[in-house]
Amino acid sequence: MTTEFFYADLPPVTDLLAITDPQRFIAVPPDWYILLADLIGSTQAVAAGRYRDVNLLGAAAITAVLNAVGRLEIPFVFGGDGGVLLVPPGLLAPSRQALIATRALAEKEFGLALRVGAVPVAEVVEAGHEVKIVKLQISSGYSQANFAGGGLRYATDLIKSPQDAGRYIFGPEPQAEASFAGLECRWQDIPNPRGEILTLILMAAREGAAASLVYRLVIEKLVAIYGQETKLCPLHPAALRLSFNPSTLMAEARLQGQEYWWIHLGLMWLQNLLGWCLIQSGFSLLGLDWGKLRAANVANADYRKRDDALRLVLACTASQRQSLVDFLEDLSTKGELFYGLHRSDRAHLTCMVFDRQHHHIHFVDGADGGYVLAAQDLKRRLGR
Repeated sequence: MTTEFFYADLPPVTDLLAITDPQRFIAVPPDWYILLADLIGSTQAVAAGRYRDVNLLGAAAITAVLNAVGRLEIPFVFGGDGGVLLVPPGLLAPSRQALIATRALAEKEFGLALRVGAVPVAEVVEAGHEVKIVKLQISSGYSQANFAGGGLRYATDLIKSPQDAGRYIFGPEPQAEASFAGLECRWQDIPNPRGEILTLILMAAREGAAASLVYRLVIEKLVAIYGQETKLCPLHPAALRLSFNPSTLMAEARLQGQEYWWIHLGLMWLQNLLGWCLIQSGFSLLGLDWGKLRAANVANADYRKRDDALRLVLACTASQRQSLVDFLEDLSTKGELFYGLHRSDRAHLTCMVFDRQHHHIHFVDGADGGYVLAAQDLKRRLGR
């Protein structure tokens, strides 16, 4: 029996705390594959001020695979400098081509090295790890995959291991092609009127029910600090502003336009001008109420998720941040979790817009390299 529609047919949950409930997670079929893409040297690229390039290429890997598999809904997680996707066996070949082409583009246009490969779920399970998933309904147009069991972390370690990587890394294929249609990076960085944008990666010290309990305690603490779950989002519609700065738009222009990047840059500038006029006027065009566009973007924001770790991008005051850090330090001292964090005064958006009315997703990261630098802080605390 085919497992192709396993994720598409998976009923979503609507409560954020469901991602901390072991009973809600379902095992991914063993014939599926874990696809991984991450930028090598992303820390150095961020230190050089290239966080926009890093985020864009991380999202490009996801976009390329989604375009390659067509209309079938598949799970994915954006990690700042890369992404993880899971696909059924029948879609491994087109997904492989898409990731190989993305790797070639990253090197040619950006001078950055992208590591891409696949690990069979069956091998991860045979090694004693679980790959379990729950689908969280974020909005009417976006459901987010959340993972537990340690399997994604194990697969990531395999593909980065000098001893094992050769079995999983994709080899070169000069004829590989990819479509990045829908990938956009057109908004200014979003300042936080509360003062800080906090990017967090939290890793429970143990797997299974113990990990879920720790993550539940963190989410409950967040709600206690913020007053309600809806206040966790670091975005606000009024704060979203389209950019007309060529340096802001350049990363997308180079990715989408390549050797004709300057033409694409000009088109982007004109499209942003038209978009700004439509947003300001609240005009409806082609069935889309542009006055509600920014609110729809906020509703489809990707800023909290679980992928064997809990990843959060939050707007906070200094006192809110200190309350949360004190709580995390207490859990860390007790040996319950490890964490890494990065502070900025702005959030950064990278968007996948396949349909502005229904199918659009907005990846949120802390500006200046939030996830990348939070991961570095986590490694430091882990002693790696």
